[in-house]
Amino acid sequence: MTNVASAQGDSASRREQTGMTHRERVRTALEHREPDRVPIDLGGTFLSSATPEMQGRLVRLLGLDGDPDPRFGRFDDRIQRRFDCDLRSITPARATDWGYRDVHDAPLRSATEDDLDAYAWPEPSDAALEGLRDEARFLHEETDYFVCASQIGMGIFELGCRLRGYEQILIDLVADKGFAHALNRKLLETNARLGDPYFGEIGSYVDMVLIGDDLATQASPYMSPDCFREMIKPYFEEYVASIRQRCPNAIIAHHCCGSVCQLLDDLAEIGIRVINPVQTRAHEMSPANLASKKGTLSFHGGVDLQQVLPHGSTDEVAAFVKDLIRHLAPGGGYILAACHTLPDDVKPENVVAMLEAALKWGAYPLRA
Repeated sequence: MTNVASAQGDSASRREQTGMTHRERVRTALEHREPDRVPIDLGGTFLSSATPEMQGRLVRLLGLDGDPDPRFGRFDDRIQRRFDCDLRSITPARATDWGYRDVHDAPLRSATEDDLDAYAWPEPSDAALEGLRDEARFLHEETDYFVCASQIGMGIFELGCRLRGYEQILIDLVADKGFAHALNRKLLETNARLGDPYFGEIGSYVDMVLIGDDLATQASPYMSPDCFREMIKPYFEEYVASIRQRCPNAIIAHHCCGSVCQLLDDLAEIGIRVINPVQTRAHEMSPANLASKKGTLSFHGGVDLQQVLPHGSTDEVAAFVKDLIRHLAPGGGYILAACHTLPDDVKPENVVAMLEAALKWGAYPLRA
């Protein structure tokens, strides 16, 4: 395994030679130009993080001394500094309550259009915004990190699944389009109402906003591209436009697990510029296939969490990272990260191998 301190020193040396900050590095890559090295993310968004237990295992494995910097409360910054990670996260102080307990609850399963107005839709909360403006200002003005905000609500299709039930919402999209449109309009309005004060607080300080909506299974999107364009895409487009008004300098990223390849052109059309988490084992989502789809899109993620990180050897992890960089990093347009937040079944040695390989093989001009 590559010496971690040496890899970090090499990265710092490259930054000193180029004069490139973390923020400049990520912005350059997302503008489809080659920075000094491929940007690296662990803990920089709420969907590319690690559980507290996993963070503790990494700290112990790496023998990190001292305490985390309390100004970076979202993730143990000792790990991020050790590997020169480029992104930092800003997320709502409290989760939004949409009125369901779990995916089986579906409180609107039997609702009609007339019932939608009476539902207890969430309202903006000052408590959810507590301290966010100061935190965002600190990250923007006192650090050189690329600052990533998350949405305060939830994706329109995924909310429909939670509130209506997965089976019923898919039936609605075909057999009860009037109800589906009415529900999607309510979800858009509620997301916008929640987002206005949130993005109003932090919008001038953030570099990227990550929204999320799981539109796909491992094999394909939940619906045909034509159905997506008719029933979901218009609401996505309005939602993205509302965020861009409040966050004029932010790049909009979209999180979707599974095989989203068939919808990439549509997402790009509505202003999405980054796709996360790049689930490379899903159908049509191989690095080689996605390399031909970049266009205006960039990719964020890709390191396999289904087999390689939990079950592979450190050598297999390094080889996987090298292959990702070889396919997705030429010309910029790629941020290296795992396919999702790291669960506790991942080997910490493999996380270290992933980050070391990114530093080793991610320097431009690429050698991977």
